Amino acid sequence: MRTSKKLNPRQERFVKEYLLDLNASQAAIRSGYSPRTAGAIGEENLKKPEIKKAIDKALAERSARTEIDADRVVQEIGTIAFAKVGKIKAADKIRALELLGKHLGMFVKKFEITEQRGGVLLVPSPVSPEEWSKAAAEHQRRLEAEAKAEE
Repeated sequence: MRTSKKLNPRQERFVKEYLLDLNASQAAIRSGYSPRTAGAIGEENLKKPEIKKAIDKALAERSARTEIDADRVVQEIGTIAFAKVGKIKAADKIRALELLGKHLGMFVKKFEITEQRGGVLLVPSPVSPEEWSKAAAEHQRRLEAEAKAEE
């Protein structure tokens, strides 16, 4: 049976930095990786079993410590949404819940376009319809250019 590898100091730093904003590229940069390669390094780190395990463990510990999880955020949003309030402003609480939910990854949607050759383009949302159309058109142009280059 294989024992899990121990994280090196840079990988440990990556895990801590990733927990701040759940942004792998920024975590890689803050961990000392080159900004030029941070996107690839961040993505690669998230695929490494020992790093993924460390992140999952840290997230579970934080959730237990703070008693904040997606269920609690949804319950609070529901309470606010269905409350019958008169003159009370809840904007600050709603914004806090929104930020918390985003941090927990609750509101992330991904639209997927599958290419004929099996590749996939993921466009994270929220994006405006204009941004979505622009991304889809650019993707189509790249496909057409690749098809012409193959001829």
